[in-house]
Amino acid sequence: MKDINIKNIKHKAAGLPAVLTSVLLSITGACTLTGCGDKDAGGTESTVAQMSDPETTFSQSDVEEATATDESVGEAVSEENDLADKEQAKQPSRTEAVIKTFGYKEGEQLLSAPPDIVYQYSDDSFEYYTFTYGNNEFLVLHEYDNWQIKDSYLVRNARDMEMIAQALIDIYPVHGIDLESYRTPEDMAYEWIQHNIVCELPEGAGKWRDSAKSVDLDPDEQNMNLWEIYQARKNDDQVK
Repeated sequence: MKDINIKNIKHKAAGLPAVLTSVLLSITGACTLTGCGDKDAGGTESTVAQMSDPETTFSQSDVEEATATDESVGEAVSEENDLADKEQAKQPSRTEAVIKTFGYKEGEQLLSAPPDIVYQYSDDSFEYYTFTYGNNEFLVLHEYDNWQIKDSYLVRNARDMEMIAQALIDIYPVHGIDLESYRTPEDMAYEWIQHNIVCELPEGAGKWRDSAKSVDLDPDEQNMNLWEIYQARKNDDQVK
């Protein structure tokens, strides 16, 4: 079995894969930390001393063993990262969290794909579109950076909301609150669900309750929670 002279590793890197060079150089440091250089009962020379000697040689099996150890550590780290990703996936979304917090009762999911958004006509203020959901036809008004869905409270499933929002975004994206990024189907559904929750407030909620029946998907309320939406509407004199 051919030996590899450590003195020549740096000078002959082209003749040895970089990963093996790195493994060999790391062996010395590892042994220094673990004390593997102590003399044994037979009085053999210190392993660390041998590794420090420029003339010390290592067999190919030594290199292969070190490489296998390095690969097993890499596999363990990869498994840990996969577990972390799976754990993150278990965390509820903001939409799921607000549904649970307020005890909102979702309706049955009716869509398996984004619906067709059909252009109808335009006037000086809006472009008018429609889409069919269940047995109902919904009217949607578009102006720059805003989609208003009339009677949106009749859609009660968050996943369906996301697909409807995606269909609208595919026609005209809407800027985020920073006016640089763009809104996503997920954050639109988060806002939409909260409008639906407002619609279920007692009659005393007045103007806010009535206005929440038709959601405006514009930059203004992106990622706002219910309290923040309430404060914004209160400042705009929309809550009585």
